[in-house]
Amino acid sequence: MTTDTNALLRKLRYMGRQYAAGQVSRGGSPRKHYLEEAADTIERLTRERDEAVARERERWEAALKQTWQMIDPLHPPGSPGSYARGEYHGIVAALNTLRENADRAIATTKATT
Repeated sequence: MTTDTNALLRKLRYMGRQYAAGQVSRGGSPRKHYLEEAADTIERLTRERDEAVARERERWEAALKQTWQMIDPLHPPGSPGSYARGEYHGIVAALNTLRENADRAIATTKATT
């Protein structure tokens, strides 16, 4: 969670406790205020999002590892193939770019939510 989210949660919990204390002082039953429930929901949803991102990251890493295993820098393909025309290194560069883009996309997704 970002600092702003933590500040929001603290405010929601504080306000919820204040409202609940006021309700009790007026003779109401002691129970959790809806603002505290909202803070709980925000925490739960944030935790679920982080877990989903972690699972997706693991899937991504597994797929990328499998792709990298297809490229052997010590034994590049022979001259008859298109790799001999310089496209072999293009694949490695493309995979590096793909990983960088995925890292940036994941970081952006976490920052905006």
